Amino acid sequence: MKCLGVATAALVLTASLAGLASLAGGDGNGDSPWTAPEEAATRPNPVAPTSASVENGKAVYEKYCLSCHGLDGRGKGPVASRLGFFAGDLTDGKRMSAQTDGGIFWKIATGRDPMPAFKEAGTLSDDQIWNVINFTRTFAPPADEKDPPGE
Repeated sequence: MKCLGVATAALVLTASLAGLASLAGGDGNGDSPWTAPEEAATRPNPVAPTSASVENGKAVYEKYCLSCHGLDGRGKGPVASRLGFFAGDLTDGKRMSAQTDGGIFWKIATGRDPMPAFKEAGTLSDDQIWNVINFTRTFAPPADEKDPPGE
């Protein structure tokens, strides 16, 4: 009987993790797109990408983002790898160039399972989010203008 209970628990855990993995993306998992509303996407970044902003953003990234997006920003951090989902490749120049700072701000602020809603939860301030955007922009080289976004 005990073996059946363990097997059932393992099956439920596996199904839960598979569900979690299927909800992870739109940004690399082949799932539905994750698109910011127009008003959010057109919001300009009020924080200049100075070295101080980038350094502050790096500290925020290391504390809150690295576990899923990884040290190198490729979307394969230790938590994402362990749970079997891809957090989105922040080094993809075409993909990142196609996203506005306002759109990225909205995604960080509102979240999408399994990513927390960092602003709504009161975890990050607006300035912290803008700084982390400035930092994550350092991962991706500018996209080649002749290549279509996200290809």
